[in-house]
Amino acid sequence: AQDGTLLATINGRLSRTTDRGQTWQRLRGGLPVLGAYEPTVNAVFSPDYANDRRMFAGVYLGETHGEGVYCSEDGGDTWQQCRDGLYDLRVYRVVPSPDYGRDRTLLAYARNASGESLYRSADGGKSWHVVVRQTSWGAPPLPRAEDLFSMPGARLPRFECDYQGACRRSDDGGRTWSPFDTGAVSLDRLVATALSPRYAQDAT
Repeated sequence: AQDGTLLATINGRLSRTTDRGQTWQRLRGGLPVLGAYEPTVNAVFSPDYANDRRMFAGVYLGETHGEGVYCSEDGGDTWQQCRDGLYDLRVYRVVPSPDYGRDRTLLAYARNASGESLYRSADGGKSWHVVVRQTSWGAPPLPRAEDLFSMPGARLPRFECDYQGACRRSDDGGRTWSPFDTGAVSLDRLVATALSPRYAQDAT
């Protein structure tokens, strides 16, 4: 966020810094505790975070258990379940609309017994409706969030990384690709990539 707030999952625990990484605080208030196991928490800022202080997180544990989506309205201090209408709870990615401050739209990508599914919320996560649910692994393919939202500015690049950490970039919607150098950063455990809602300005 522009105020220096960052989120990171450290040893499986969602943490926050408000001083650009100098100190970190574990976020607990309302996030699920699953005994001795640490669930995976993938959190994202609202594009209008400076004004609404909202965050969203998909929470799941391994290949068998999910907690759906959690929402925070106070910068991560407290969290509430936002999963009405979500029938696939192993949510691994939540994507807010670039125009979230106006349209209150979110997408949630989840894993299920037969593959993956995509849900949409038009009320800030209070309720969800299924968009696509795979009936077998990889079919039908799920649409990319970037293709569903009307992204502002010029065409945005696409990034992909394989399980060995080799990454590539496309600037023409996926027609051609070129290797993408990640420098000294190892991405062999990369789960997903996401562009800043202000990518056209900050290239992040």
